Amino acid sequence: MTNIADVDAVVRCMISEAVYQEYDTLKTRYEVDAEAMAKAFSRASEWYIENKSLRRETATLKRQSAMLLQKVSAASDGDLSSLAELAEVATKEDDAVKEVHAHYEKEISKLMEDIKIGYPTFLDKNEMLISDSDYQGIGCLNVLLQV
Repeated sequence: MTNIADVDAVVRCMISEAVYQEYDTLKTRYEVDAEAMAKAFSRASEWYIENKSLRRETATLKRQSAMLLQKVSAASDGDLSSLAELAEVATKEDDAVKEVHAHYEKEISKLMEDIKIGYPTFLDKNEMLISDSDYQGIGCLNVLLQV
């Protein structure tokens, strides 16, 4: 009877180890996913704030443009020189907004590249973790069958 008790203890030990390893694998996967999600939400919040700021700037530029159009339509020949100065200021502000926009487009494309590069690696690591735990589970079954 001690032989059956020993086999039972070995089986419980192997099952416990397999369960623990699977738990550890799932915990690691959860932590990686949670960290990635936190970073994504953080970046999305930053983009939302930046987008809101750019909308305000756009609204300001539209108002300035409307004022310039009103001045042009009501201007005499003498006022055209002051309108040219206003147009230069508006052009400079427009160029600044275009530069900010280009900067964000580059940053978005860089982040997308990072995702394309990092996500397959992440999937490969998870596959390795899963396949390792599956292999260990099969090893436990083979040991059980041999006993």
